[in-house]
Amino acid sequence: MACLAGGLRQGSNLAVYRDLPGEGGDKPLAQIQVRQNESIDSALKRFKKALEQSGILQEYKRHTHYEKPSERRRRQKLKRRKK
Repeated sequence: MACLAGGLRQGSNLAVYRDLPGEGGDKPLAQIQVRQNESIDSALKRFKKALEQSGILQEYKRHTHYEKPSERRRRQKLKRRKK
């Protein structure tokens, strides 16, 4: 799905790019700027939050196995009902 680019030095970027051809592989899907004197743990925490907010993880989980159309309709119906 994606590859990580950048190191965890201060002032560097941590980003996820699509690796599929023809799908905007040059534009990052999620990216953070590592702050000065920021620990690796806090940078990764912010990065995970950015991934969640962009919906990348949900999309990945949804595509890990095949979902039959009837299951998809049932899931969407339950989602509408919860709102």
